[in-house]
Amino acid sequence: MTEQIRALVPAWVEWLGPLLFLVGTAAIVSLLPVAVVRGCVPRIGRAGHWTEQARSAHAARVSIIWAAATVPAAIWLLSTITIGPLGRMPSWLYGFGGVAVAVILIARSSWWLETSGVGQPLRGWSRFLSGFLIRLVPLASIIVLALAAPSSLASPWMILWVVLALMLAFALRFQLELLAAAGLAGPADDRLEAIVGRAATRAGVAIPTVSIIEHHRPNAFAFPWRGAVAFTSRAVAELSDEELESVALHELGHLAESAGSSRLRQATQFVWIPVAATKPVLGSMGLAGLLGVLVLMLGLLLVVRRFVTTMEPRSDEHAVAHVHESGMYGRALEKTYRIGLIPAVLRRPSHGQLHERLEAAGVASDFDPPAPPSMRPLVTSTAAALAVGLAIFMAPYLAMIGTDLSSPTPAHVALALGTNEAWSLERLGQLADLDGDLEAAAVFYTAAAQASPEADLLMNLVYVRSVLGHCDDAVLAMSELLGRNGSRGDVSLAAEWVDWCRQQWGYPS
Repeated sequence: MTEQIRALVPAWVEWLGPLLFLVGTAAIVSLLPVAVVRGCVPRIGRAGHWTEQARSAHAARVSIIWAAATVPAAIWLLSTITIGPLGRMPSWLYGFGGVAVAVILIARSSWWLETSGVGQPLRGWSRFLSGFLIRLVPLASIIVLALAAPSSLASPWMILWVVLALMLAFALRFQLELLAAAGLAGPADDRLEAIVGRAATRAGVAIPTVSIIEHHRPNAFAFPWRGAVAFTSRAVAELSDEELESVALHELGHLAESAGSSRLRQATQFVWIPVAATKPVLGSMGLAGLLGVLVLMLGLLLVVRRFVTTMEPRSDEHAVAHVHESGMYGRALEKTYRIGLIPAVLRRPSHGQLHERLEAAGVASDFDPPAPPSMRPLVTSTAAALAVGLAIFMAPYLAMIGTDLSSPTPAHVALALGTNEAWSLERLGQLADLDGDLEAAAVFYTAAAQASPEADLLMNLVYVRSVLGHCDDAVLAMSELLGRNGSRGDVSLAAEWVDWCRQQWGYPS
């Protein structure tokens, strides 16, 4: 089949798709997030107060997170669209290479932002890249699961797929172990163990397992279903013992939540499963069913977010109630936001606005609440990237507008960019037909009919077999057309070709 294809089309055809793939990949990566980061860094340098610096930094950080979540999937789709069936290498190889390069470039943009733009202390590029890749593992798992999903909810493979999805969701419980295996997390040192122990004694709760996560921004986390807390290395390095103890009291407040609250937090691990099931839901229930599932998922996310938003002030109150020095927790909060350049005001904060949290902790803020970070850079760059992707996606169809196959060049362009195997094979059959090679056309039409269940593809096969005088084969193709519930018009036309074949070649009716 490959040699027949290459004999039928010009040499440039099989290189056009890969070339456009490279151009499209470069355009999407440069638009999102490289352009946003380069636009935000100068504003960070010009900003005066740290709250204004944090506003600009947040726009770039959100762009990087969004790019890490969308660009790899977009490039994988782009490879199937632009490579087509004629490339020298399989499309998955282009997709894998493009995704790898894009992820490294996104990570490099993040590195440049944190070092040159924000001035965060990082321990080295290779270590930063390792952490960046490890944090993409859950997202990569969802993408792989989505690609591996069967095409129908009724497929027997759905049982195995659901089991795999649940296993992956439960595996999210072991984030600390994954970070530890990569050398990015480990047990707390004696100092931190003693600090958390004092906080637990003061609050009258069990002493949890304590870990340190290698990260350049100060933060702390609670794992209620594991009875564990973790602090980033930057928090341990920058905060005093008293400040760390007050932050520990906040995290211990999460560990003291009810069993029902803990289970609801765990439920967030399963919310993404409907997204990974897009293919079987769409195949069985159509677009309306998919929209219904996504609406349900968004509703669950809103419920969980409202719950989390409610529980954060309670943990703040837990810290304020048990801290040994009035205002200590507020000062620790302000310091954490300031050195990590965390925005003081967000549009929909899960932890509340900083000035409100400081007021509740008994500390007066030394700044006027700024406006929330602008989303304009992210929206603009995303729209531009979508426009690039849409233009490339439409290229095979645009190449055929206003032309017919009597002028093969548009068909060549469409073949070079085609993503649908059956569609491309059908075009190759039509080109062979134009060249008068009906035997080759029959081979391509047969391959197209085998690659897709669409009934109308069989019409070409009935036609070319009739012209070649293979009337019995034409009858078989018409029978398959009937079996695929072909339209009345197609069935009538197929019957006319079969009758013509029998009359032309002397077959009995």
